[in-house]
Amino acid sequence: MIDKCPLCGGRVRPTAKRGRVGRHRNVRDLPIPADLEIPTCAKCGEAYVDLATGRALDAALKAAYDERLRAAARTAIASIIASVTQKDLERRLGLAHGYVSKLLAGKKTPSYDLAAHLVLLARSPKRRLEEEAEAMGGVGLSLKAPAGHAEADKLRRKRRGATAAA
Repeated sequence: MIDKCPLCGGRVRPTAKRGRVGRHRNVRDLPIPADLEIPTCAKCGEAYVDLATGRALDAALKAAYDERLRAAARTAIASIIASVTQKDLERRLGLAHGYVSKLLAGKKTPSYDLAAHLVLLARSPKRRLEEEAEAMGGVGLSLKAPAGHAEADKLRRKRRGATAAA
């Protein structure tokens, strides 16, 4: 650690304070723990991060980053599953069976891409999923309905049409 600031000549000392934020990967404004000491010039406020401080800072920012992704996914999924079943959501997004439950419980950390996708879907789940299916040439998700009723209704209508024609 350096003792004297090369910019202003002020004294550099380990400083811990609240309200500091940092960036990790593509997310800004992640909170830096108030108790993390970063060598800082007392005169000009310039921070000087050495190897040990850098490792501690990186670990703290990664923890904040992961929590931000988990929180975004939980909030988005809670909104989406009001319109779509968890099973359908997993199938449509190509996720393993039970993964959405693990995200909701905070047991897994989604990738940034998955969290962003979920946040966008949550804005208007039905419309976004229909747009996605149309754009990708896939099958849209079924909206929540009592199990089997939609298929049973289709089959009944088909049978009535066949009976009326005979």
